Amino acid sequence: MVLWRKFFRSGVVIVLLLGSAATNAWGQASGGGITSFGGELRGMTQLTGEIVCVECSLEEARAAQPNPRDLYLLQHEDEQVVIRVDSFSDPAQAFWWESIVGLSHRLTTRASERIFEELTAEENLFKEIVLIGLLRSTHTLDISSVWVIG
Repeated sequence: MVLWRKFFRSGVVIVLLLGSAATNAWGQASGGGITSFGGELRGMTQLTGEIVCVECSLEEARAAQPNPRDLYLLQHEDEQVVIRVDSFSDPAQAFWWESIVGLSHRLTTRASERIFEELTAEENLFKEIVLIGLLRSTHTLDISSVWVIG
């Protein structure tokens, strides 16, 4: 009988702890109207820009551009591409971009091979692009799609 009481008390304590943890998680999930995706409380980032160079350094690209502050290096495995960012679809995205990327102007990217091949294709150099992805606080951009305009 004593064994059953201990078992019952332990079960009640476990249920209460699990219930309070689940309630706490639901309370943190709202994010004030910003959608959550992949553990980040920012929505998808959509930017418009131009592919400046492929397999060049950020310093080389800056030397050849009149406005070097808008250039960003995207590194993907053993490849890299420098893009010039012209605009974002939402001003909040520009704020997040600047606060995460900061002065380094370098991002690690994760994308399918097809998407990164489209970014690095020679025929797409100096063409306008629309890039959509999830910018993470770890200086990583998960690219979901790229459109080449023109």
